[in-house]
Amino acid sequence: IILFSFAIFASGKSRNLVFIFRPMDTEKESEKAKRVRRTKIALEKDIMDAAKEVIEEFGFENTTVSAIVQKAGIEPNVFYKRFENLGSLFEQFTQRYDYWISDVMDINSEHDDYEKFYHEIMVELAKSLYRNKSMQKLLVWEISSNNPITRRAAGLRESYSRKLLDRLETIFKGSDIDIDVFTALIVGGIYYVILHRNVSTFCSVDFSSKAGKERLLNTIEKATIKIFENRQPSPSVLEIAKRMKSNGIDEQTISACTDLSLECISTL
Repeated sequence: IILFSFAIFASGKSRNLVFIFRPMDTEKESEKAKRVRRTKIALEKDIMDAAKEVIEEFGFENTTVSAIVQKAGIEPNVFYKRFENLGSLFEQFTQRYDYWISDVMDINSEHDDYEKFYHEIMVELAKSLYRNKSMQKLLVWEISSNNPITRRAAGLRESYSRKLLDRLETIFKGSDIDIDVFTALIVGGIYYVILHRNVSTFCSVDFSSKAGKERLLNTIEKATIKIFENRQPSPSVLEIAKRMKSNGIDEQTISACTDLSLECISTL
């Protein structure tokens, strides 16, 4: 506080007037100016960044609007102008930080080598989950809470991976391998060992260590390659092909009906 004193004279008497000047609260004014200058895009980014920090620290179930607006440095009405409620923010958030949606967007495009694409996706899933704490929190929330948002997030993830699975089913048609179940075991295993890694070892492997992580990535790659190398026609399909061949049906037609290779059919 700065004081200034002035002497004045009135009716032969002197009087002192004291003026008090308070310096501007520069920190608050700067913050206010900062808020005014933020664009719509900048505000939405700040809100999402704040939500990410809060969710990664406290989890979805303990995240509140007040915590997000405080972290973002905004007023609640600014939040509600952009999101109807916390649930609508969560929906946008899950789409942004879900590996299958944000990192595998080209999953619906065609690929020349689905075998290579398959094991690359699985290895990258593990790498992504190790570093993506938001995805970790989302998976924990899905397992622990059955609500419209978690169901929608899981359903959306399924829809994004459906075309890949459909293509794999075609590739493994007629084999004795259930590729859908194999994929579920690989993905579910990746989820569990990474989410569990800070609790204890699993099957004597410390997946929180660099060595444990490398073992996991190497095994995923080898397993997803081997599953393609070892696919064999199921006995029932082979028997059908044999009967068709014995009935004089040409090998091209047998191959089209059973998905067996011409080389395999020729040995029957």
